[in-house]
Amino acid sequence: MITQAIWRAFATTAVLIASPGLNAQTCTSFDAPGSIRTIGRSINERGEVTGHYSDAAGNTYGFVLENGNFSTFAVPGSKQTVPAGINSRGQIVGWYFDPAVGQYRGFLRENGVFTSFAYPGAILTEAHGINPRGEIVGAYQLVPGVYRGYLLYDGGFTAIDYPGSTFSGAADINPAGEIVGIFGDARGVHGYVLRSGVFTVIDVPGSSFTQARGINPQGEVTGFYRDATGKTRGFVWSRGAFTTFDYPGAMATVPFQINAQRQIVGFYVDTAGGTHGFVCKL
Repeated sequence: MITQAIWRAFATTAVLIASPGLNAQTCTSFDAPGSIRTIGRSINERGEVTGHYSDAAGNTYGFVLENGNFSTFAVPGSKQTVPAGINSRGQIVGWYFDPAVGQYRGFLRENGVFTSFAYPGAILTEAHGINPRGEIVGAYQLVPGVYRGYLLYDGGFTAIDYPGSTFSGAADINPAGEIVGIFGDARGVHGYVLRSGVFTVIDVPGSSFTQARGINPQGEVTGFYRDATGKTRGFVWSRGAFTTFDYPGAMATVPFQINAQRQIVGFYVDTAGGTHGFVCKL
């Protein structure tokens, strides 16, 4: 989902540099047991992957993939659990549908215990990323369809917003507190990095649709964009340069996060329309 929020910016820098693609042989695919649709969302420094999958009944559950073994989970009482971030401590954040209030709320899962939270006054709250310090970034809505973003730390919320945008939000946060996200304006959808109050725009050259979704401890950013043909492809942005890539043979490639070992997690769509998780090594 697209995120949005409030933060003061001191500078904005456009980035327009391209570079070669990934070695396709470094990518592997995975599917959760019993899944008709598997989405990889986050990978930590230990190589643990989290994400979500859908079953034939239309329910969505979370999973952790570690050393080739899947374990699945759900927030108690919910049939819609969407994990989106895992840190090096094994803490997982995401969102779930709470039938008691009829809303999506954020969650933190630690040692199998769930803690639910919501942005004050929000009708929807999502958690997208968490760093080792327990700082969480995500999205919320105060009114239907209007997304904003936030940083949550030590029980307190700070809003984040790209200046002058029609929407904006936060998607991931690294150990240094650097945040990546997206924003929209009249020209399209763009990615950003927020460092020390300064926004840097990330636009894949020639694309009007770029989403920055993950950032590792080295400050490398991954995400996805649409090329001139409308195809969705992955990218990594490092030191101002872009590396673009596709999962081998995929119709669409959607990366979400990157870890310190430069392993990238996401999902791809195959030629038959099937959706599968992937891990690619840069």
